[in-house]
Amino acid sequence: MQYKVLLTTSGTGSRLGELTKNTNKALVPVNGRPTIEYVLDLYPKDITFVVTLGYLGQSVKDYLLKNYQDRNFEFAWVDKYEGPGSSVGYSMLQAKEYLQCPFIFHACDTILTEKIPAPETNWIGGYVEDWPKSEMKTDSYNTCSVENGYVVRLNERGTPGFDAIYLGFDGIFDHKLYWEILESLYQADPMSSKLHPIQVLNEMLRRGVKFKFTPYSVWLDTGNLPALAKTEEFLKTSMDKKIGLVIQGPLISIGRTGGKMRQSVEQLQKEGGVIHYDCRENINKIIKEFGYLFDEIVISTWDNEVKEGENFPGAKLVSQPDPGGIKQAGHYKDNNKYRQFLSTHLGLVELEKDNIDYAVKTRTDIYLDFGKLLGSFFKNDTKKIGATVMHPKTFLLHDLYFVAELKKLKDFCEAILSFDRFEFIPSVHREMVLKHAYVEYRNKIGVPDWAYFPVYPPTGVNAATRKIFDYMFENVYFSLPPSIFKETLWRGTYFPEDHVSSLTKGNVSSRKYNVPAFISTDWQRYFAFRQEVYGKKMVLQDKITANLGKWGWDLWNLTRKVVNMLR
Repeated sequence: MQYKVLLTTSGTGSRLGELTKNTNKALVPVNGRPTIEYVLDLYPKDITFVVTLGYLGQSVKDYLLKNYQDRNFEFAWVDKYEGPGSSVGYSMLQAKEYLQCPFIFHACDTILTEKIPAPETNWIGGYVEDWPKSEMKTDSYNTCSVENGYVVRLNERGTPGFDAIYLGFDGIFDHKLYWEILESLYQADPMSSKLHPIQVLNEMLRRGVKFKFTPYSVWLDTGNLPALAKTEEFLKTSMDKKIGLVIQGPLISIGRTGGKMRQSVEQLQKEGGVIHYDCRENINKIIKEFGYLFDEIVISTWDNEVKEGENFPGAKLVSQPDPGGIKQAGHYKDNNKYRQFLSTHLGLVELEKDNIDYAVKTRTDIYLDFGKLLGSFFKNDTKKIGATVMHPKTFLLHDLYFVAELKKLKDFCEAILSFDRFEFIPSVHREMVLKHAYVEYRNKIGVPDWAYFPVYPPTGVNAATRKIFDYMFENVYFSLPPSIFKETLWRGTYFPEDHVSSLTKGNVSSRKYNVPAFISTDWQRYFAFRQEVYGKKMVLQDKITANLGKWGWDLWNLTRKVVNMLR
């Protein structure tokens, strides 16, 4: 849709002290770049920005016209930018004639990393945090009260009991009513210095206008000195490093959609739930909307997927022979685990040539908010691997997307590709953890090799195998925010709500009781691994152990079923 973005740069920026004595607040450097540049980067090139100019306004106008000649600007001069009668609301009114269409109000001291929705409906952006644990001094900010995904009230500073910090970041679809109310409030008290957007928004809410709440998990505030210092620190950690993106997988993805996750193989085949999804449009959309976040993007696919002369502007295309998948009994398609990490590894090798520091791995057939992903990663322990979902209760690590130091992600891939196609366990979501642990952390974890070959941990695990998963989940991985997974499109559709909630209810611990190792270990697989890798052949005692262990596992599961039926 066509819309504009309102940036208010007219104020004096007094909360920044000496920094704005001779510099407009929008041009105050943050990690070597003026604040306003981070805001401009968030929007498509064809968007028109309406910029209010007041204090040192000519310097802002000159800077934008000189450095952003490919952008569209309209400028509104503000005569009263300090003293009686000056306010954010008054400054906005001076831009009214340019904004007779849906628009976004974006305070120039608000830097975001996540995707911004068009104002196709009314919405209000808010910063969400784990408030009981937060060290943030919230009484310095206006806040939002939210119910069922909609803002019900905007609160003045210091008001207790709120759900999010108000960002000064709003999508206004009902623009005519917005200007009518703002004009009315101004006329009622022309000399007020407190006329603010929250007064307009509250009046719209009072009249029954709905505003969807748009949460942001990363907010970089530059409006006061303490916040500016924190923003500078965050940007030094993230922006001073080179970040790359690997988009791996086929260009035609065959399989179920996100909305068909809960369907059985039989249902999929009967109802035609398996689709051939052309990933090219999705890839180009990722490059167009999130390319500015990355120093390099690599698309890693298979030779037989690439058409002659095919390329993706803004990305490097690499390919290799398709190794094929791993056969899965009773499944509608092969297991692509080996393909996934082979193509990811090729992409990482390409990034490594350009000295990339951090890398994101995603798939050709999924779409997600990479701004939110990177922002969340750099708020966490960057020495760990950020994963789609980490679910200790079921010993599961989800593999749609990862982010980490490039070397750490490359080592992760190489560990999973170790021993060719030999699988420690058929479940990709558990084998990633087990193989990674075996190759990289075996000495630190200190359990026997057989512990890396469980039958199926969610239905029974021994103490040694549990120790492996506990170590990896506590020291090597962390879960990225559930909201990213919830908003991810897989082959064009969202995952079912119950699927998302079942995996993102928090890092709850697994069941505490242990099953004897003799029956919860896949001895047949372990002995085969030992023979293939270390050349130690199976003897009669090993065969007896494998058979007895399997019988014990079958008896254990039969007992579980009977007990569950009797409950």
